[in-house]
Amino acid sequence: MADKPPKYKQRTDYTQLPAAEEVIEMLKQESQRKPPKGKVDVHYPSFETVIDWLKALGISTDVFSKTYQLQEFVHMADSLLEEVVVKTLSVVRKEKTIPEWARGVSSYLGEEEVPNKVSIILVLGSRSLTRIEKGAELWKKGIGQSIFIVGGDPHWVNNDTTPEAVVFARHAVKLGVPKDKVLVEVNSFNIADNIKTFFNIADNSGINISGGVVIVAPWFALRSAWAFSKKLNTEQVHIFRVASDVGETFSKDAWFRNGEAIKVVFKEFFKMRCAVLTNTS
Repeated sequence: MADKPPKYKQRTDYTQLPAAEEVIEMLKQESQRKPPKGKVDVHYPSFETVIDWLKALGISTDVFSKTYQLQEFVHMADSLLEEVVVKTLSVVRKEKTIPEWARGVSSYLGEEEVPNKVSIILVLGSRSLTRIEKGAELWKKGIGQSIFIVGGDPHWVNNDTTPEAVVFARHAVKLGVPKDKVLVEVNSFNIADNIKTFFNIADNSGINISGGVVIVAPWFALRSAWAFSKKLNTEQVHIFRVASDVGETFSKDAWFRNGEAIKVVFKEFFKMRCAVLTNTS
């Protein structure tokens, strides 16, 4: 029997925001992991920089400065997305330098800490090989003992493709990383699920992460990955962040001049706000 079609409009590309019904469905499908004692009421994302961004555009900041039910927040954010794109492009056309609000967004989302050594290099799956190339580079420098790759396909992708983590693992071996130093998980489908699944596997399989974990992802995804990790893991394991290459269009110095990149960056704040409202970040 064929699967029943979803009751919400399905996304067709990665720049779109999910409907509230899809967010709820993803929460049900994600791996389950409770915050450690003392972190239940602690939230790690900050929304000051996206609020500054909206203020610069003359758009109401209520969506991020006030608390709403999840469904209402998702609807509000989705209704703002195109306006944010149009007004951002309009404002930056007049700017020859990087606007202060854009610099703030880039700095906040893309904060990095390069470690000397860690137990695991955690690479989040993607269609872009630049992430695993950065992970392999770090491994070759002796920064991590092993590379752990997480990710199957995004939730909105319905076709049967080779899991992203498998593609990454094959590429890592081609780049010179020994096969026995590459660990793979192929079922998680978004950043929250990537992080929950990784820590669950580490807990249940005896993988040693006491020496720390460095997360490899594009700069705009580093903050949300860090926030999920901080919320769902004990303070004994230090979390580091290293950005993979993204190309000029999506770079910290240019994202605000491209509609697609603007949507991707705005979506990171959307993810983190959903996580706060559902107490997972």
